[in-house]
Amino acid sequence: MNFTLLTNRIILIATLVLFGFTAWFFSDIVAYLLIAAGIWFVLTPLVNFLDYTGYKGKSLPRWAATLLAMIIFMGVLIGAGSFFIPLVIEQAS
Repeated sequence: MNFTLLTNRIILIATLVLFGFTAWFFSDIVAYLLIAAGIWFVLTPLVNFLDYTGYKGKSLPRWAATLLAMIIFMGVLIGAGSFFIPLVIEQAS
C-alpha cells in the first residue's frame, strides 16, 4: 500500500516536470494558445447570442455570427486603441 502511494507520487512529479519542461520549451506557442483561448472565451457568448437570436424567425448562420463577432471585437480594440494611445503619447511627452 505504501509502495503504491510512493509510485503514484513519483509518476505525478515526473508528469509535472515533463509538462513544465514542455511548456517552457514551447513557450511561444503556449502564449499564442493562451491568447487565442482568451479571445475565444470573450467572443463565445456574443457568437451564441447572434446565432440564437433571430429576426422574424430567421437567424444568422454560425459562420456569419462568428465573422460579425470578430468584426465587433476588432472595432472595440481599434476604438479603445484610438482613444488611449493619444493619451499615452501626450503623457509621455
